Amino acid sequence: MPRHLKRMLHVAGVLLMLLSLWLIFSKVADYRQVLHTHMLSHPQHWLWLGGLSVCHALILNLLGLGWHDNLRHLQQTLSRQQALVIYGISQIGKYLPGNVLHFAGRQWLAQRWQLQQGKVLQATLNEIAGHVLAVGICILVFACLNLAYVTACLQPYLFLTCWWLAGLGVLILILCVESFRHRLWTLISPLLAGFSVPSLGYYLLFHLLGGAMFVWVLHLLTPLPFAMSLAMLAYAIAWLVGFVVPGAPGGLGVREVVLLALLAGVLPESVILLAALANRLFTTLGDIWFFVEAIALRHMCVHAEKLQ
Repeated sequence: MPRHLKRMLHVAGVLLMLLSLWLIFSKVADYRQVLHTHMLSHPQHWLWLGGLSVCHALILNLLGLGWHDNLRHLQQTLSRQQALVIYGISQIGKYLPGNVLHFAGRQWLAQRWQLQQGKVLQATLNEIAGHVLAVGICILVFACLNLAYVTACLQPYLFLTCWWLAGLGVLILILCVESFRHRLWTLISPLLAGFSVPSLGYYLLFHLLGGAMFVWVLHLLTPLPFAMSLAMLAYAIAWLVGFVVPGAPGGLGVREVVLLALLAGVLPESVILLAALANRLFTTLGDIWFFVEAIALRHMCVHAEKLQ
């Protein structure tokens, strides 16, 4: 990708993040009294947030294990403990501006165990592909479980959507016929050759558990009935949007706005806002706990190496 195009995408992502944060802060200002009253009247929810942060730190190990599985598939010798050290320490970098420094940090830390940089980069690309595929599966399954809601959302744009999908289908068919045997296959085959299918299970389980924790937060905040599968669908879409937007550290602001937009007609806006903010809080704390775990594992690895 040309450098100027990368820069334009990064700037667009930063602007989108700032716009999203402005919208979130304005919503917080609108519901400031409601949010304050709720947290004062339900102090036990702070304990739940602490427990969920620990749970999030535990399921983050699934991502480290998935990355280790991809490395092992690429014939890179590394123990699970060492992989979790590299992954946990570098993962905190996703909160730095740019949304790519955790990948760069992983490359740098991998040199400590003499891993091939090309193979580490390949494992990172496989991880990105695994995340997109796992979330795509979640979206497809939960969208099928909520066809009425999805159809209602698309109804105003149904005519345009049908023509757009038809045109996209024709375009994909032409590209497959003309390029699959040559350029397209040349680009895809290295990724498929190095992709570890079992790692997809780690990523799929991570996203299912993450969505389940968001659903649990909603259950804590409101007695109103809602479809769990619909909340899982909204969470999966929000996670994917936050993942692909460049320049937004950890999808900051973007995921919260997507959740507000997708669940606006299902639950009160104040409940969705509080759930989105609580989800951001316990996932951020979970990333910190995971970082602490990685540091502790690193000291254990160093101590074990000295004993050898």
